[in-house]
Parts: sequence; C-alpha cells; structure tokens
Amino acid sequence: MLDRVGLGPLFIWQSVKLQNGRCLQPASLHRYFSGGVVSVAVLIGFISLFGIATRNGIMMVTHIQHLWNDSIVKTEIEAVSRGAEERLSPILMTALSSGLALLPLVFRAGHPGSEILTPMAIVILCGLLTSTVLNLVVVPVLYLKFGRPLAELER
Repeated sequence: MLDRVGLGPLFIWQSVKLQNGRCLQPASLHRYFSGGVVSVAVLIGFISLFGIATRNGIMMVTHIQHLWNDSIVKTEIEAVSRGAEERLSPILMTALSSGLALLPLVFRAGHPGSEILTPMAIVILCGLLTSTVLNLVVVPVLYLKFGRPLAELER
C-alpha cells in the first residue's frame, strides 16, 4: 500500500527504525543512571513514545510527498525545506502539549502513588525531546538522501 501512495516502504521503515532507536537511547540512559528499574509502566511509556515519534515522521514524509506530487514546488530540495518548515509547528505543538501534560507527574516524584506514573512520564519526556529533534532535522536529511518522489517510483 505504501508503494501506491509513493512513500517507499523501505525509506519509511528505515527512518522509523532509526528514529525509534534514537529516541529510546536518552530514555534508557536516564533509567539506567537514575537507578530505576524497567517496569510495565516504563514499557508502556516506550510504546507511547514510539507512537508519537512514528506518527510525526510519517506526517513529515507524506507532507513532503504531497508538496512534490501536486507540483506545489519545483525542486525536491524546496519540497523538503518547505515541508519541514510547515510541519515544524504541528510537531512542536504535539511535543510541547505532551511534555507539559507530563510535567506534573515528573514533579510529583516521591509522593505516595507516584511510583508507577513518574518513571513512565520521565521516559516519555526524555524521548520526546530526542524524537522532536530527529523529526525536524534527521528525517528531512534522510529524505533528501534516500527518498524518491512518486513520479520516479512509477517509472
């Protein structure tokens, strides 16, 4: 199905794999250095983080494809720069709203009942910082290097 809309399944798979792996590292390092254990709540935090990061990456690539395929821009570099610029606000709003919603859980550490939610919130917050940077910088660069417009895929 991804071939039909021109996303290139290999590119999407590789960028999502890279992004999810990179946003996992800071969250895992924080858990290691804070002496925390990996609980079910932390694993749920990782799953939530992967969902947000994957959705943002796919939205970025599909918007770049839309700009290129509908002839809104003339060059692929222009499509990537304009697509990244237009997706900047939605990606930052998603990360900011998620991060701000998790701050009360992070600052509640040490209070009764926060043993489960605080580690999950910290994992998501640390991973959101990294995945946001990756979405805004690395995905457009990878698209320029490996992504192909729909017209080239149909040939």
